[in-house]
Amino acid sequence: MKFFIKKLNKLDLKSFYICLGVIAVLVSAIGISVLFSLNKQTVRVGAVCYTQFHTDEDIANGFAIDEASVHIDEFEEFLIHLKNNNIKAITINELQQFIDGKIDLPERCMLITIDNCSRSFYKYAYPLLQEYGMPANVSIYGNAVDFASANDTWVDQYCTWTEISQMSKSGLIEFGSRTYDLHTNFDESWSAMMREDEDISKYRDILMKDMQPLNEKIEKQCGYKPQFFSYPYYAVSLPSVPILRDDLGYKFLFVGNTKSAYRYFGYSIHYTNYNPFVKGDTPENSFIKRFAPQAGDDTNELIHTIFG
Repeated sequence: MKFFIKKLNKLDLKSFYICLGVIAVLVSAIGISVLFSLNKQTVRVGAVCYTQFHTDEDIANGFAIDEASVHIDEFEEFLIHLKNNNIKAITINELQQFIDGKIDLPERCMLITIDNCSRSFYKYAYPLLQEYGMPANVSIYGNAVDFASANDTWVDQYCTWTEISQMSKSGLIEFGSRTYDLHTNFDESWSAMMREDEDISKYRDILMKDMQPLNEKIEKQCGYKPQFFSYPYYAVSLPSVPILRDDLGYKFLFVGNTKSAYRYFGYSIHYTNYNPFVKGDTPENSFIKRFAPQAGDDTNELIHTIFG
């Protein structure tokens, strides 16, 4: 009987030490996990969207000023505000490198985005970006750029491929897609949205036929595949997301702010007005929420709206 009791006690002691070992391993693993999560860097990325720019001279000369156009002095004021408040302007490529864990970024960053690649951007805004050393992310309206490059009348409204290549080589401007001709091609899919009479197969064919050649042209002119797509008129069609992301290779999809997001999604893209990203973590979705500054907007108020 004593022999069996001793044997049992030895087994209990052995089990006790095994349990202690398991607990120690678990506590250590949890501690490492907590430490790792605490060390993960989180950044708040704001995003603004511009389309057109103008000067006092344009007004004096009677040029038609688009309602979405912003005076170039207001754009410069925005750049100065970023500089004075240590908000780093970044490219989508830099954001992707951060997500991949390759680089660090400051706690607040800004994506300056430009839709359509207009002549006024090249003429007025691009020189300011060079002066302040700040990058921008420009989506190309392919059909318009082709017309401008052929010295068509649109040359006064949009950049040429030669100018796009030149800006790309500067290292300040990253280019993405705004569709080739779906921006205004209402006979196919209005603003890249899926129509009620289309099935997913037909819709995919329309998007691929329109955007794949534009992707190839951007890669030829700039030396890289475009990483972002900007929805024309912020008109988002949810069936487009896997096509744009998986088939066409866009890592980020530019949309509007909370109001326009609610219009097409029925919910806000993010709970905040900035876009949160964590170093080393794949983001929950591909959308970048943007605010479109209007002529006369208060820059301080805009920045406060985005970052709080």
